[in-house]
Amino acid sequence: MRALILCLLLLPVCGQAADLRECRLDALSFVDPWGGARFDVRRVGTYAFLLCPEGVRPDQPGPVPSECRGRFGSIVLDGQLKDRDDGPGERLLAEYYTMPAAPCCGWELFRPGDKPALEADLTWYAPGSAPVLGTQPFASIESGDYTEISVNPLHALVCAHALDTDEPE
Repeated sequence: MRALILCLLLLPVCGQAADLRECRLDALSFVDPWGGARFDVRRVGTYAFLLCPEGVRPDQPGPVPSECRGRFGSIVLDGQLKDRDDGPGERLLAEYYTMPAAPCCGWELFRPGDKPALEADLTWYAPGSAPVLGTQPFASIESGDYTEISVNPLHALVCAHALDTDEPE
């Protein structure tokens, strides 16, 4: 219900994409409609693994082997978080993780360089080839309980934001 109200209030924005589920993650902007903050995704990376009897195994294309559990891992959205004033903002990484634990999944926001092991293991999608929002288990970004960076919930509301050609550092 809340998403419907948001869409009605932001009809000009929602009209840009008839169905945001078909929008590539690297073309999305997540917006805080109450506070005005905006997270523009610039690129998308993934890290996936399987939990098998011999231990952790990197994920492979195809079906999960019967002796293994998974797919676990992370999808990372690399982008700019901007306040209402639309200044330059701050580059952040938003990680949605799934783990064989409780809680099973959630968000963590961090600055580049804060999680070097994860960042080194990420496989980045080529521009324009990221998965679409409808294939993901989320439609918003929310600060996790254990994250240093806290933001109001950011909802996927804009598709095909203005992408510049500069690559993130």
